[in-house]
Amino acid sequence: MRLHQSHSFPPTSDDDSNPSLCRRAWLVLTTLDRWHAASTSGTLTIDEDTVQLVESDENLLGTASFHLVDLSLTLGHLIKGYLCYKSELDKVGLHPRLLLNQVIKAEVRSKRRVMKDFPSLSQLHLAYLHVQLLADIQLDNSFANANNAIEGAHTIVALLGQNDPPAICPLTHHWAALAAITLVEHMEKSKDSEATTAASRELRDRLSSTQIRHPFSQNGDALAWDRVISAFLTTKLGPEHDNDRRGLEHLADAAVGKSNTAGNESLQWTLQTSHGYLSIFD
Repeated sequence: MRLHQSHSFPPTSDDDSNPSLCRRAWLVLTTLDRWHAASTSGTLTIDEDTVQLVESDENLLGTASFHLVDLSLTLGHLIKGYLCYKSELDKVGLHPRLLLNQVIKAEVRSKRRVMKDFPSLSQLHLAYLHVQLLADIQLDNSFANANNAIEGAHTIVALLGQNDPPAICPLTHHWAALAAITLVEHMEKSKDSEATTAASRELRDRLSSTQIRHPFSQNGDALAWDRVISAFLTTKLGPEHDNDRRGLEHLADAAVGKSNTAGNESLQWTLQTSHGYLSIFD
């Protein structure tokens, strides 16, 4: 089918023609490949050389999907440029790592325009915030950047809870998972721990009550990630009947590394995202 060459197919006005169908299929596969690799710390299976957006793609895909693919390509650059090559970068020293970090962060920041240009397309905002959050976690561990990460996670929770939910549901669990991990890690460390804990509860409650809707919600398997992430948050928040425990006793537990679940030595979940953020829910 020559899907990897679909960018060179002659443009057509027929959205249902074979070239148009092939092009859409290739860009969907490319998008899912990037998100899967980011969530599992796997390598990209579709090489960058075979993926390039062309002007006719926006008409073929529509504005939201076109910019989602564009954001996904940036996510691929983050994966390929840092996550997958981190061991090699460690060998060459500090300055090349800093340079690469700056290049990747600049590319991510350049995509922020989708927030302003398309204020009503919440799925694009969620995709951008996710890519930005992952870049913040992997590229900058400063205190100021931690506050940015917390703010990004709060915004993701708010967007996921809107009455008109995002239309691109295959990515919903990615957005919810990374937000959940970030909130849990900073629940006691953020300058407003009560708000962070409240956001964690809000996300947990929405996931457990399936308020974050899927088009295939009649299929139980489609909601599996909702249940997994909700259970993770429930464990970290503590039993429902024990909310008063969130005071000094809870802080004391955190100080000695005590967890609500046996075998969890730390709440620094984002440090584990080098293995893929979805692996934390195994």
